[in-house]
Amino acid sequence: MSTAVVHEPDRLPSRPSLRTLFLHIPKTAGHSISSALGWAYPADRRALAFGRGLGPGSISRDDLLAMPYDAFVREREFATGHLFAADLERWSGGRVYEDFALVTSIREPLERAVSTYAYLRERAYEGVVLRAWMPASARVATIDCAQALTRHPTLRAFLRSRPFEGEIIVSQCEAVSGSPRFARARAALRRRFVGFPTVEYLESFAAEYNARVGGPAAPVGTLNASGSRALIDELDPDSVACFYRDCLDEVQLYHWAKRHWREHLHAALDRRLAAGAEAARAPGGATMHP
Repeated sequence: MSTAVVHEPDRLPSRPSLRTLFLHIPKTAGHSISSALGWAYPADRRALAFGRGLGPGSISRDDLLAMPYDAFVREREFATGHLFAADLERWSGGRVYEDFALVTSIREPLERAVSTYAYLRERAYEGVVLRAWMPASARVATIDCAQALTRHPTLRAFLRSRPFEGEIIVSQCEAVSGSPRFARARAALRRRFVGFPTVEYLESFAAEYNARVGGPAAPVGTLNASGSRALIDELDPDSVACFYRDCLDEVQLYHWAKRHWREHLHAALDRRLAAGAEAARAPGGATMHP
């Protein structure tokens, strides 16, 4: 998926009424959807936690999590990055769920695993060492792409290594709940998140979310999965079946989110926007509400 352009807010007709935090689970097309949601916020009110020097609002995840949470709430209206449930819980003491509308995206597990392998293989030839796609509290801080491929030289070997249980990439269940179990992840999405579209519905989600919160329409790039699909097509049925048996919780999460994301989105926004309107009517009420 191509990364959408982040437009400057002085060109925009409106500004969203909700603070939004996009929890970017790695390899779920998160850059494009977070750009589509975040472009309407002023550049100095965004926090893009993917590293410094990547444009207005860019900051490293470590620096963001070292910022006093109260100061973050005062200074930022939109944030995104590889900020997982365990990180947010520890940093905010649980307050982030009230202060921000949390959004994430969910991807079909085999496509996500194959996309991860393809990315590592591409970067291995460049000698790249990446920041591990794991919570900040994880003991593994970096991924040497070449070493990762030495341990898992083929896609079949990578899939059989149970990649979402290792030290390379966090499972989607753990990213949203701190637990690898589907029941915990489903409960977290229901209680704490406003949006959790699957990758197939990102464009619809962005349009519906921005329309409801008063933000302008923004383009979402199309997912280019042709490379991943070609690799999947080369897999033998036994490897595919084994992979799915080993990640049943991830499979359940994907299918549940695919069925329920739209219904949940509008019910959650109804509650948030009604609460915000009531707060705005109170004496001294703010126009920007969680």
